[in-house]
Amino acid sequence: MKLLITGHRRKKLEDNGYDFIWIEDSISQILEEIKGFKLPLICYAGMADGVDIMFCNLCNLYDIPYIACIPFEGQDEYMTDADKMLRKQLIMCAKEVK
Repeated sequence: MKLLITGHRRKKLEDNGYDFIWIEDSISQILEEIKGFKLPLICYAGMADGVDIMFCNLCNLYDIPYIACIPFEGQDEYMTDADKMLRKQLIMCAKEVK
């Protein structure tokens, strides 16, 4: 099974009052449910700040392999220092980087 996510970047989420905890909890519940199917699973994410790295972080937490799909060099220039650091760690943990 292949699973991918797309979503808003951190700034848009913050500027529009989105609930980070609800988003993270929702993604977590879905990953738990899908993992329970006991099917081979690989996830994909575009590695942007916000929903993408939140998703990869949860995949890492649930020991679900993911592929880091990096759309362009310098993508992290638009991120906070904390998100840059997390993104870098998540890329190093990815099953594959494209």
